[in-house]
Amino acid sequence: PPTFAELVAEADVIVRARVVAAEPFVAPSPAGEIIRTRVTFAVEATLKGRHQGGLTLEFLGGEAAGQGLRVPGMPAFQPGATELIFVSAQGAGLCPLVAAGHGRYRVLTDRVTGREYVARDNFLPLASEHDVQLPLTAAAAIARPAAAGLSPTVFSARILAELERTNPARQTR
Repeated sequence: PPTFAELVAEADVIVRARVVAAEPFVAPSPAGEIIRTRVTFAVEATLKGRHQGGLTLEFLGGEAAGQGLRVPGMPAFQPGATELIFVSAQGAGLCPLVAAGHGRYRVLTDRVTGREYVARDNFLPLASEHDVQLPLTAAAAIARPAAAGLSPTVFSARILAELERTNPARQTR
């Protein structure tokens, strides 16, 4: 898993976005046909990088044409969900997110308080930006109440502060 600084540095694009569609499809490959899933996002805020309008990413795996391909550690997205994603062009063939599930943070709402909070790919609330480097395995899970999770505003501010720390001349886009 990357550290928080590595996660921010390795991402070409960091956005808060809503999942519009997740469409599995069969694609040709040198080894035959494989299953991929095309995920379309409506970008709500851009923290790093540039993109035009929405954002569409392709992930290895999914279920299409009566066949399934499950890739351990590969994030799966549901339409309507809001996410903070760290995108890297380097993983475009397999997973376009930095360190797969470590590059995806869910924006969830506490059912009791109505407060938004950030959770990791495994649904555990992100109590600190430094928790991004914890393993995503069930054995590493530390049960936390939703109230312990950073708000999306605080997490975004810490991302922007890290970008400023590493590049003071950076202009916010």
